[in-house]
Parts: sequence; C-alpha cells; structure tokens
Amino acid sequence: MSKYLLFVSALLLSFPLAAQDTIRTYYDEEKELIKEIYVRINGKAEGMVKRYSEDGQLIQVGQLKNDQRHGLFVDIDPANGDTLRIVPFIENQREGLSRSFYPGGQVQQELNFVSNLIQGKVTTYFPNGKIKDQTFFKNDRPDGLSQSFFENGQVNQTIEYQEGEYHGLTEIYNEQGQKIRSATYKNGEIEGKELEYFPDGGIKSSVVYTKGLLDGEYISYYPNGQVARKGYFKKGEPDGDLLEYFEDGSVKSKIAHKKGIPQSPLIVYYENGNMSLKREFIDKTDLILKETFYHPNGNLFQILPYTDGLLEGEVKMYSEKGILEEVRNYKMGRLDGPRQFYDEEGKLTKEEIYKEGKKIDK
Repeated sequence: MSKYLLFVSALLLSFPLAAQDTIRTYYDEEKELIKEIYVRINGKAEGMVKRYSEDGQLIQVGQLKNDQRHGLFVDIDPANGDTLRIVPFIENQREGLSRSFYPGGQVQQELNFVSNLIQGKVTTYFPNGKIKDQTFFKNDRPDGLSQSFFENGQVNQTIEYQEGEYHGLTEIYNEQGQKIRSATYKNGEIEGKELEYFPDGGIKSSVVYTKGLLDGEYISYYPNGQVARKGYFKKGEPDGDLLEYFEDGSVKSKIAHKKGIPQSPLIVYYENGNMSLKREFIDKTDLILKETFYHPNGNLFQILPYTDGLLEGEVKMYSEKGILEEVRNYKMGRLDGPRQFYDEEGKLTKEEIYKEGKKIDK
C-alpha cells in the first residue's frame, strides 16, 4: 500500500465523517403534505430550510446554523413566487434591516432590528415609492414622532409617542393640507383642549378633557359660526345645562344634569318652536319614566310609558288631526297583547296579537 493511501486511511480514522440527514416534517399523519425540509449535520440543523403551504407551494426560504436561524429568511408569495418579506437573523434573533414588498416588487416597508427588537425609524411606502408613514421606535414600541402622508405628499397625521402611548401633540390634516383636528395627550390619555376644524379653518368643536374624560365646556358650531351644541361636563359626566340649537339660533333641545343625573325633562323642539318630545325621568336616576311625542302642529302623537327603563303598558298613537290610528301593548320592552289599527273615522280595521315581541296566530 502506498504512503498516500496509508495517510488517507489514517486521516479518516482520526476524523469521523459528519452524519448528515435530510429532515422532512409534514402537515398530515400520512406524511403526504410536506411542511418543511432542512438538513441536520451531527444532530443540528444546518444550511437551507424550505417551508411549504398545505397545498405544496413554497412560502419561505431561510438559513440555519447550529440549530438556529442565522442569515436571511425570505417569505414568498405562493401564487407567483414573488418575495414578500426579507428578515435577517443572527443566532436566532432578528438583527438588521428588514424589508417587505408589494406584489410588484416595490418596497412596502423598511425597519431595523437590534437584538430582536424594532429600533429606530420604520418607513412605509405607497406602491409608487412615496412615503406613506414614518414612525420612530424604541424597544419594539413607538417612541417619538410619527407622521403619515397622503399620496400627494401632504401630511395626513402627526402623533407624538412615548413608550408606545400617545404623549404630546396629535394633529390631523385633510388632503389639501388644512388642519381638521388637534389634541394633546399625556400617558395615552387625552388632556386639555381638543379642537376640530371645518375645511375653511373655522372651529367645528372645542372640548376639554382631564385624564381622558370630558371635563369642562363642550361646544360645537355650524359652518356659519352659530353654536350647534353647548354643555358642561365634570369627570366624564354631564353637569349643568346641555343645549342644542338649530342653525338659526333657536333652541332645538335642552336638559339639565347634575353629576350625570337628569335634573329636568329633556325637551326637544321642532324648528317652528313647537315641542317634539318631552322625556321625563325617574327621580334621581337616568331611567326614562315617560316619553310624550307631538306632531309639528302641536297635537299629541303618542305617550310611551316605561318601567325600569323598558316600555310597559298601553300606547295610543294619533294622527296630526288628533284621530286615534293605532293601539299597542308592551311588556318588558316588547309587543305583548293586542295591536289594533283604526281608520280615519275611528273604526277598528285590523287586530294582531303579539306574545313576547312575536306575532301569533289567533
């Protein structure tokens, strides 16, 4: 035997051949639907790994090293083979620049991982390549300025974050660049005055908050500057008069509250000044006791009786001329009993019977 062959034989004895196995996992017990293919060398996953959908389409390709993800992992569109996302790994943790893509191959989003956490600027793009959104992250949470844009380049929204929560000024704009809302947040809760605007810049509403709750004056306007609604709140509850107006300045509705509890009936008016609704409440509660509705000409339409906040009892409905048109019976908020219909002369023309809200055959 030659010295060369003796050397090779000795080398093989000194360094055993690496054991290499191709591993396949499956979706089904019959092992017909392949889920994953990779290689084990000396008992550890090494090299390329391929993952498939249940219908056999390749959906991901990645690199393994020493039983860990190490290298690029590429998500693939099973329909056409396009790259959907590329994520880099080092020792089983996401590390470095990650990109996702639109079906046509244009970059959809870019973000950076450090030790498996999103850090720094995350940028999202429209299909034409223009920036759609930019948000700064710290330890996987928004932290700092976030801006979103319309496709024409105008700012849509600016938000300030702190440790994943709204903290600071938030502003929203329309596509023409006009501000439509501004508010300030503290530790995720709205704090102070929130303003909404009409397209011409006029104030649409002004609301005051404390720790996320309505607390102070609430006022909204019509485009002509006339007050539409006005009221006061304390710790999230209405407290004082709540008024609603028609555009000509006449009162549309009014009610008074104390600590969220009605102190007077709710009165609603038609534009002609006649009463439309009078809603009465059980004393010291917000449960409805009775509702009285009127036609625009002032004649009675119907009276609705309530028990424990649910319709209960007989309800008569009248035409604008004051003629009885219908009689209903309610029990625990549902039709229950006879329902009768009358013609213009007051004669009964039809009767139905209800039980627990359902019409039954006689």
